[in-house]
Amino acid sequence: MLNEIKNHLLDYIRENNPDILFQLQQGDGLAQYINQKLNDAAELLERLKKEQQPGYLIEIICLKQITADLRPSKYNYIRTILSEEFEERYILMLEAGLLQYELVNMVSYCLPVFEDLRFSEETVDNKFTRYAITGMINEYLESNSVDENVSNGLQQSAKVQRQY
Repeated sequence: MLNEIKNHLLDYIRENNPDILFQLQQGDGLAQYINQKLNDAAELLERLKKEQQPGYLIEIICLKQITADLRPSKYNYIRTILSEEFEERYILMLEAGLLQYELVNMVSYCLPVFEDLRFSEETVDNKFTRYAITGMINEYLESNSVDENVSNGLQQSAKVQRQY
């Protein structure tokens, strides 16, 4: 049963928190993180087994406990805003295969605002939070557009210089 919970946890993180997955894989901390989460659920798992709860219910309850600090998903929140407020850029990123990469970067970029506003399941529907994150996404997109234009300009300049 522990293996099923582990697999569900990994699936949950892949789906809802790829930013955290990316961060953990960078530092080789994924296995340690997963093991810590499973250790955190061990007592609850044993109690539910003693209560003879059905296996599927045990998995659901344990998964809910060990993913509590991962909810709500900042990644999915930003993805929703990006797709609704910046649809053209969203589609371009999706078609270019850069959506997940850019969303992970946006989560990092917006993290101070999420922390300042104490982003949680209670505040996820707060309009002020949405406006603040939308503003940060816009800022991120504008700063990357400037970088892209400068980079493209430099590449064009180098091509022109090579021609002479």
